[in-house]
Amino acid sequence: MNPLFVGSGNFGNGVAPTLWGLPVVLSTEAGAGTAIVGVFGGGQAIHIVARQGMEVAMSDSHDDNFTKDVIVMKATVRMGMPIYRATAFCSITNI
Repeated sequence: MNPLFVGSGNFGNGVAPTLWGLPVVLSTEAGAGTAIVGVFGGGQAIHIVARQGMEVAMSDSHDDNFTKDVIVMKATVRMGMPIYRATAFCSITNI
């Protein structure tokens, strides 16, 4: 047993919601009463790709950050989501 990492049970905010044994992801992109279903896994219908590596910038040059010893960090990454098979997705309304 690793003395630096001791724990048991579920880590996080509880069990992830499922519907028919599949994970449910809440989103603000679809309106109330609307669900988007499809083949999200496996990379056959949709895929998430990194278009550019992560860029991290740090600075203390804004306003009075230098005199207050405040450093601001900004991280950006460009991601893409090509859809290979649009017919693998649909929306369900009035639920």
